[in-house]
Amino acid sequence: MFKQIANIAQMMKQAQAMQGRFQELKARLEEVRVTGSAGGGAVEVDASGDQRIVAVRIHTDALAQGAGTLEDLIVTATNEALDRAKFAAAEAMQSATGDLGALGDLMPQFDSPK
Repeated sequence: MFKQIANIAQMMKQAQAMQGRFQELKARLEEVRVTGSAGGGAVEVDASGDQRIVAVRIHTDALAQGAGTLEDLIVTATNEALDRAKFAAAEAMQSATGDLGALGDLMPQFDSPK
């Protein structure tokens, strides 16, 4: 019985440590910046590690390609930026939970962008 109580106490300590790490992780992810591009760099989209779009750059060459093409380039660049942001978040999550034992194993795992 005492061993079970000790195990529960250890898990509580790990949970508290994990909570602190997640707060730090959240703050770090807000600062991470990744870029997706399309059309050979004609459109670039920046996303933060917490998967928010923070900037869009459209080069004048892309404007001449027509609205339909420009829309496709924006979608492609945005999706690439978000995939990179997800991957950056997954890497940060893995480093934050890697040494938390059983609690770390309970955290969702992410795949790298394809």
